[in-house]
Amino acid sequence: MRHVPVLIPRLLAIATVAGLLLSTSCRERAVPGGSGHYWNGSAAGPEVVRAEKVDAAAAQRLASAHWTRQACSLDMVDQGPPDAEISREDVHRLDGFLLGQDGLAAGGFHVVLKGADQFRAPARTGKARPDVAAYFRRPELAAAGFEIGLSLAAVPPGAYEVVFLIDHPQGDYFCESGKRIRVVE
Repeated sequence: MRHVPVLIPRLLAIATVAGLLLSTSCRERAVPGGSGHYWNGSAAGPEVVRAEKVDAAAAQRLASAHWTRQACSLDMVDQGPPDAEISREDVHRLDGFLLGQDGLAAGGFHVVLKGADQFRAPARTGKARPDVAAYFRRPELAAAGFEIGLSLAAVPPGAYEVVFLIDHPQGDYFCESGKRIRVVE
């Protein structure tokens, strides 16, 4: 019993550290030294795709899509916080992860910007995300990440919700990132 006074502070310290680790989720990843400036589209980054205006048929598909009931996240924009104000003149890097309706990496999908009009750009999971696999304790999710170089030249200034749309043979699925970006001139 004489070791109890020493044991209690140690247990409290361990519990505090464990609580901090558990409270940090994949969706709130630490930003690895991001500059806050746009990504320059260097060869080391992803292929650059252009956001295109969604036609009426595609807008209807999004409206009738089913929720995946799975996790997704837009973690970073230009290696900084995802709720960003970004210029339509530049190419921007978007990083995150997406699980499909089956609970596995989604594969091909579209990043959709929902505002007064809707815009979309093709993307694909496959980027290594060991943090996602560790968080969900499922090693098969290690490739659920995505990285996209996105041109917003066709996107008018305004606020946009970021949604992911998965084209699936049995119907379309969506996952809301819970993030908004603001496109400026």
